[in-house]
Formats: sequence, structure tokens, C-alpha cells
Amino acid sequence: MKLTNSYATKADVKKLKQYIDKRFTSVDKRFNGMDKRFLSVDKRFEQIDKRFEWFRQEIREDLDFRFKDAFRQFEHRWQQKIDPILKEIENHREKEIIMYHQYDRMQDLLFKIAKKVGVEIEE
Repeated sequence: MKLTNSYATKADVKKLKQYIDKRFTSVDKRFNGMDKRFLSVDKRFEQIDKRFEWFRQEIREDLDFRFKDAFRQFEHRWQQKIDPILKEIENHREKEIIMYHQYDRMQDLLFKIAKKVGVEIEE
């Protein structure tokens, strides 16, 4: 081991720079190798992705079919429950209309009778 005065000379700095440059160059080469490996892995995943694209499409179509079928069943059940209620509402409204017409005829008849008898009509 060589004793020094703790000061770095230009030659020392130059040697250190060369050493560090050599190390970084070797590390860069290793990273380039890793990049190539990752690119090959990426290509493999792309190939696998292409292979399974048809599978995904089949699953989507199957899920769409099941969703539509389930929705049809749900809609059918609700229609079966709501249709009788709607029919009852329709019947009730028809009865109301008939009753209002009867009320109007009865009111007209009472006004005619009141007019013949001489009673003053207040509306």
C-alpha cells in the first residue's frame, strides 16, 4: 500500500474515471442483454395474447348471451306480475268514466226537473 498525502492528482482522477467508465460500459452491456431478453419475453406475451384473443371473444359472446337471457327472464317475470295490476287499473278507470257519465246525466236531469218546477239553479 502506498502512502499518499490525501490529495488526488490529475493522473489519479484520470485513472479513476477510466476505471468507472470501464465499469459503466460493462454494466451497460449487461443492461443491453437484459433489454434483449425482455423484448423476447414481450414478443412471447404478444403471441400468447394473440392466441387467446379468440378465447376472450368467445367468453364475451357467452357472457352477453347469458346476460340477455337473464334479462329476458327477469322481464318476463315482471310482466307476468305487472300485467294483472295494469289490467285492474284499466278496469277501475273504465268504471270511473262510466260513473262520471252517469253523474253528468243525473245532474242534467236534476237541472231539467228544477227548471220545470221553478227552482233556481246554483252552480
